[in-house]
Order: sequence, then C-alpha cells, then structure tokens
Amino acid sequence: MRKVNMTKQNIIKPKALFMGLSIRQIVIMAIGLLVSLGVFALLYFVLGASVDLALIPVFLILILFGAGSIAQINGSSALAWLLIIMKGNITRHYESKGVFDRYEE
Repeated sequence: MRKVNMTKQNIIKPKALFMGLSIRQIVIMAIGLLVSLGVFALLYFVLGASVDLALIPVFLILILFGAGSIAQINGSSALAWLLIIMKGNITRHYESKGVFDRYEE
C-alpha cells in the first residue's frame, strides 16, 4: 500500500476564481447565457411566440452550457469528454513493436 501526502494546495483548486469556478467555466457559462438571451429575443420579440414557448429552449440551452462547463468526467469537462468520445478509437497505421514482441529461445 502506498501512502500519499496531500497538501492543502492539492485539495483546494488552484485555478478557482469565483465560487470554485475557473475562468474557462465562467466564460462558457457567459456564452451560454448570451446564446439563450439571443434565442429568447428571437422567439419572443421577432417571431412573437408566447413567453412559455420561448423559455423552453432557453432553459435547455442554459442546462447544456452549464452542465457542459461545470461537469467533470475523468478530469475533463463534459464538452471535452464528448469530443474525445466522438473521435473514436485511436488506431495506429503502422506496425507497433514493443519490448515483448520478439522472444529469443
């Protein structure tokens, strides 16, 4: 069993700026807020939709941007994790030889 010493610096997020959020998370959430306000203005003011109908996509956009910027999966944000997953398997287009590929008898 290994013993690991955790300092206070490792426990507290060093990049946390406001309420435990990093600058990247705050920027992504601000972009989501601006997109949702734009969608609401388009639906309500331009197309004349009711407030109830205009707020449905607004809440969906806020949830997507909020969860995508704050949620962490395996150390990366949910949006970065989805991009990694969509790339597919890592394939090698060459013959890979390791240490145990050749045995001498």
